[in-house]
Amino acid sequence: MYNGYFFQNENSPMNLSKFFKDKDVMLIVDPPFGAKFEPLADTVKKLERMHLEACDSLKSFDVMLFSPYFREKEILNVFPMYHMADYKVNYANHKQFQSGGRKQGSPVRVYTSLASDKVPLPTLENYWFCKRCKAWRSEDNSHCDKCNTCSSKNGTKYWHCDKCRQCIKPSWYHCDTCSKCCHPSHVEEHKAQGDKKPIATKRRGPLLKMNKKTKKRKFK
Repeated sequence: MYNGYFFQNENSPMNLSKFFKDKDVMLIVDPPFGAKFEPLADTVKKLERMHLEACDSLKSFDVMLFSPYFREKEILNVFPMYHMADYKVNYANHKQFQSGGRKQGSPVRVYTSLASDKVPLPTLENYWFCKRCKAWRSEDNSHCDKCNTCSSKNGTKYWHCDKCRQCIKPSWYHCDTCSKCCHPSHVEEHKAQGDKKPIATKRRGPLLKMNKKTKKRKFK
């Protein structure tokens, strides 16, 4: 996966090219969560070139990569054309990455080269389609008019900080001393330094709620 080497025999690259010929391809990648993405990107690009050489440009080569949401920045640095879908990936053999394993569910997401509206998510699991983002979203992900996107990454309802001009996690606060939003533990650091009022009032923006009868979303 990381060195792009075929371990079976010297005919493996040729066999793969034959397999690619005149076919649309979906590459599924499930790397170790602590792995580096630069060498993985090189392997994916190599496979993409092999696919392009084996067939005409009308055939598609798409990728679905599974990794935690908190590695989004690293992944998009080497795969700039990808985006992170809201779908929470559950692993049957890993208790931490199952629907009941954590409070917000599994942290694993799907990163893909497919367009956002081409990755439909199951409505039976309360995923919904945001017409403004033109993408499928999780139940707790609400559209922020100020950010012009559905901002939540970790499965909680984010709130918009007007001072930072961005949506942040519900447990975070804006620190006037540092002029940025911080984790609650940051408060204790200021208290230890003798600061009395380092934190601004926490204001929540409008949240989208699902109407259980009509199945439509509206501002609360």
